[in-house]
Amino acid sequence: MTSSDWMLVLLRVAHSVAAVVWLGGGVYFFLALRPALQEADSAGQAVVAAAQRAYGEWAQIATIVLLGSGVVLTFERLSDNTGGLTYVALLAAKVLAGVWAFALVRVRLRSRRRRNQRSSSELILMLGFVAFTLGIVLATLYGRGFIAQ
Repeated sequence: MTSSDWMLVLLRVAHSVAAVVWLGGGVYFFLALRPALQEADSAGQAVVAAAQRAYGEWAQIATIVLLGSGVVLTFERLSDNTGGLTYVALLAAKVLAGVWAFALVRVRLRSRRRRNQRSSSELILMLGFVAFTLGIVLATLYGRGFIAQ
């Protein structure tokens, strides 16, 4: 393996870990923290709010890593001309789902209204799951073997 192969492996690992942090944190918030917040007293609400702030920093880092590594990996894969139209269509759907999820989070963070927070959380998680799943499909169908057979 060349040094550029190792760099691609590191980028793919960073991209995957960032996706797990971003999506996993959202699932944890949706399934565990938010229900706990509804039942918590003011001290419990303070703990949940502190957990949300701490995770928010990790989510921002994960978003930056996802976007940066995703751009590099996209151009790397498209430059080798092995994907074809199906690859491009799946990649476009993945990118669209991911960018849409990031945009919804950004809008939600700027909005002070609490209406429709549940439905936006569900849509954000659904879009993140779609992007994550399409990434797995792309890696499975179009993955490149680095080790000679």
